[in-house]
Amino acid sequence: MLSRPRPLSTLLGLIFCFFLYVRHNGVPAPEINCPSPPSVETDASVGSHDTCACPSLFESPSLEFTDELKSKRLVKRDGSEIDQKGDDVKTDVVPRLMQASMISGHEPGSPHERCLETHMRHGERWGHPTHILRQNLVPGYHNGAFNKAAHLLNIIMGEMTKDADKRSEWIFWLDADTILLNPEIPKTLFLPPDDFAEVYFLGPKDWEGFNAGGFFIRVNDWSIKILTEVMAVPLLKPEIDLKYNAVANAMKWVFTKPEYRDHVLYQPRRWYNDFRSNEHPEAESGSLLVHFDGTLDENSRAIEPWLDAIEQRPSDWQVPVQDTSFPGEVEKYWRNLRVAKMELEHFIPHDIDEPAGKWDSDDKDMVALAAARVNLWWAVREDAQDSKLIESLLQENEELRKKTEHSEI
Repeated sequence: MLSRPRPLSTLLGLIFCFFLYVRHNGVPAPEINCPSPPSVETDASVGSHDTCACPSLFESPSLEFTDELKSKRLVKRDGSEIDQKGDDVKTDVVPRLMQASMISGHEPGSPHERCLETHMRHGERWGHPTHILRQNLVPGYHNGAFNKAAHLLNIIMGEMTKDADKRSEWIFWLDADTILLNPEIPKTLFLPPDDFAEVYFLGPKDWEGFNAGGFFIRVNDWSIKILTEVMAVPLLKPEIDLKYNAVANAMKWVFTKPEYRDHVLYQPRRWYNDFRSNEHPEAESGSLLVHFDGTLDENSRAIEPWLDAIEQRPSDWQVPVQDTSFPGEVEKYWRNLRVAKMELEHFIPHDIDEPAGKWDSDDKDMVALAAARVNLWWAVREDAQDSKLIESLLQENEELRKKTEHSEI
């Protein structure tokens, strides 16, 4: 006789209990690299300046900041801003952003360890502690691919046990096959403005889809729920072909659920997930990082020349943020989405999944406007990274709205 499938609540409860066990029963904690001076005790070997192959890359922050960067600096627990010179990072600071990654089986000085060092140095410069997992939390579970979700869940649960004013707001995940190229760019540049408080996840996407090599996730109960469901996907939906990119595909499936999709936005992959492809990388001078997407072993030979290059010629990559295209692109991205929010403010279709053509109306302009708003609604949730598409749909909505207003007069 076939056994009855376990209900969703039971599976999620088991996974949640597993992480409670992990946190309290002797499983080794991940290494944590904190900005100096650290606010907690850390392993002196983690993030040691002696291991940096190119200390000149990571000098203290420059004295000048754009308005965009000023609004994204660290804040103290009393709410006051950190001094703009960047030299006021003390133990009473709650970092807005933390970093997380995982690696195992690589000796000190190996290519992937050197990759992580570039991010740890960047974290030290901008005040972002780095949590590195070196243990297999879920062995045998899709070849350890879901350690990523497990590690993040562990960190977020730890933060949520703190008082609200002592928690970090965001975590940036970075794969160990990524190299930080330009330390002049703070990762907080890409985070949502205050009027997008409903955004809990930011990930890179292009025409090939979402890639989980680098993304931002907010520290809150929503993230605990979604990561728990991601961990449960192979059990709940065994019919889903997760393929080689198991975690990314599991996340994409969970993101499609109505209770989650309103809190996810995609951003251009070039911002913080540039790919290296054969001999023609997308990364260029001024790029934040480069991602050698693939298995760790097959990337080692490709990574070493890049590490050597940025250590020997850092000026080839180090470009002040104000001299890059990032500030303008980021501002345009949030401006477009802000306009889209206003356009859709009072738009609540009875069934967003119903084709607009099924709606009954004698007014063709009203039907066209309803269809245009459905398209905009979907584009914001699935293709926000495509600025040209968003702008085109905004223009279409504005023109149709004006036509309907004119016809009413």
